[in-house]
Amino acid sequence: MKNKLKKLIPVMLVILLSLSLVDCSCSEPAKESGSAPESQIASTADTAAESTAESKEEPKAGIAGQYEITAMVTDGDATPAEDLELMKSKGLNCTITLNEDGTGVLDLFGDLKDLTWNDSTISTAENSYAYTCEDGQLTITSGNSSLTFKRAE
Repeated sequence: MKNKLKKLIPVMLVILLSLSLVDCSCSEPAKESGSAPESQIASTADTAAESTAESKEEPKAGIAGQYEITAMVTDGDATPAEDLELMKSKGLNCTITLNEDGTGVLDLFGDLKDLTWNDSTISTAENSYAYTCEDGQLTITSGNSSLTFKRAE
């Protein structure tokens, strides 16, 4: 089990870095190439923290709450559920809390990021991400990477 954890830690670091460094445009669907124009990426990064405060969009009703990770896809590769469970058993959790006032916290295995959210995006100081929430499942998407969470009970 120690060997599996030693192999998993570098993978988690890559995931954290990719989520911190990858911008996505949430104002329009990505083009078939899977990436947004550089000018669009730069403007998204510059305004991510301000987008909820200045936007007319409000947080969706009924979505606020705490969610726990159930699936992770990084650059198209799915992380095995057993690996996520192993991380959780070692105290490395991945959760997201969405408050009714449009604020929240993303806990990426101990790396806490304040966020804002509205009807269409979840934004940290660095990035803005598209999301969907259906049947108690919240999925945050950036390019061909995603995090899926289920509502905590």
